[in-house]
Amino acid sequence: MDSAPTRRTAQTDMTNMTDMTDAELYAVFQNPYARLPEPTKKVIKIRTRALLAEKAGELVVIPEGEMLVADGRILAVSGKLTHHVDETLDWTDSFVAPGFVDLNALGDIDHHLIWSEQKRPEKLFWSKDYVEGGTEESMTAGEEAFKSLFAYVQLLRRGVTSACPITCTYYKAAGETYGEIAAAAKHAAHLGLRAWLGVGFLGAGHVWDEEAGRRIVMPLPDDGRPGFEAAKRFVGDFAGYGGGLVTTMMTPERIELQSDAVLREVGDFCREHDLLLKLHAAQSEFEWRWTRETLDCTPVEHLERLELLNDRLLLPHAAWTTGSAFTDIPGDADLVKLARAGTAVIHCPLVYGRTGASLDNFSRYKAAGIRMTMGSDTFPPDPFMIMRVGQMFALSHTGGNVENARFIDFWDAYTRGGADALRRPDLGRLTEGARADFIRIPMTNPWLGTFDDPVRTLAMAAAATDITDVWVEGRPVVEAGRVLGIRPEAMSALQAAGERYHEKLKAGFVGRSALKDAVPFWD
Repeated sequence: MDSAPTRRTAQTDMTNMTDMTDAELYAVFQNPYARLPEPTKKVIKIRTRALLAEKAGELVVIPEGEMLVADGRILAVSGKLTHHVDETLDWTDSFVAPGFVDLNALGDIDHHLIWSEQKRPEKLFWSKDYVEGGTEESMTAGEEAFKSLFAYVQLLRRGVTSACPITCTYYKAAGETYGEIAAAAKHAAHLGLRAWLGVGFLGAGHVWDEEAGRRIVMPLPDDGRPGFEAAKRFVGDFAGYGGGLVTTMMTPERIELQSDAVLREVGDFCREHDLLLKLHAAQSEFEWRWTRETLDCTPVEHLERLELLNDRLLLPHAAWTTGSAFTDIPGDADLVKLARAGTAVIHCPLVYGRTGASLDNFSRYKAAGIRMTMGSDTFPPDPFMIMRVGQMFALSHTGGNVENARFIDFWDAYTRGGADALRRPDLGRLTEGARADFIRIPMTNPWLGTFDDPVRTLAMAAAATDITDVWVEGRPVVEAGRVLGIRPEAMSALQAAGERYHEKLKAGFVGRSALKDAVPFWD
């Protein structure tokens, strides 16, 4: 006797998606949002086992600390509070800390999987033929809109409450598009993530010159100006979007991939509109050599000549500087310039460690008076993993000297340091008057081991998925490990769509490569 036919249900469709077309799968994300709880004016008391507060300008752990929250703000933080309250949350099993501020946050489907362990990374650069024939997009608009949803869900789930994202541009025509960053702004607003966003544009590309057997910088025909115009338009269209959750800024890609003329105009535009500027520089051996050979200066000196070295500049990596173990110029001249200008360095130890490199070193930069902040720039965007990798690298350079490289120093950089660099002293700390952005980590998890100093224990042993609750602007955005701003159906489809996106991303790299016929292409 024939068995009864299987009836497909919505749940079946969400859990068995291999037979869905791309159109069917991505259709789930046309309306992916769930409604977040409304902000409340009720006074809520949160009782904890311990909380990380700011007192007299210092980070301190308050055992059995209590916090009052109302209307998006922190009203009070202390050991015991006797104020009248409307509601009490009993989190006396948990450690409560400020939400993390990630200034080079994972903004897409992680592209480092593509670069990792490749024996011939030159395969992943563009070919001359590709540039001369006209660059093009690999993805549809819907796919590009999806990638930031995937990333922002990951960030919130791991306790990042404020993010300045970064995405891969090697598979793009000329950097990010207006449409994909507009979609990113909408995702951030609906999910409840604070986001600092700009359109990252390119004026040149990294090209593999087969005849010379080396990487070169090859200008694009339009010098990146269409992207610059799109970036300026985005600034005007999305300033203050999402009730102030979205802040616009300028984010041109890499100094070696921009003309001096465009970068000077970017600087002028930022000064005119009082905008932050994020620009990758001093980040690689290639860029260091290119700058020295082409411009006869260091990358930091180049920023200074362009009048971009100031306190509005957010500088990812800044690892190739004078006096570093990786460079050939002794002394701290570059560090002195960075400190004097008030430029914030974004330290991303995890993504650097995966290439065998590291900043030389966090302690040295901090001692020089440089404003240190933190970033993920890869998957997983796990602040605990990143802090402990950062400390390991710092100690490897200092012979184990923990001065300026304690876990609390990294935690400070990942919270107050990032907030201050964003010119938001009301973020990144638990103190009276600050915005109520915070995370909860239960301290009853036996897999974390014993708690002595919660900061040290968590930085050494926790994963960011141990965070159970995340609040932004005084309301929950993650509760009991569930991201509240995304519908369950969309959450169920997230992984399958991410896998589809990643395969197409890989194909985009192959199609642009000077070595596309290599067999096998992927190691």
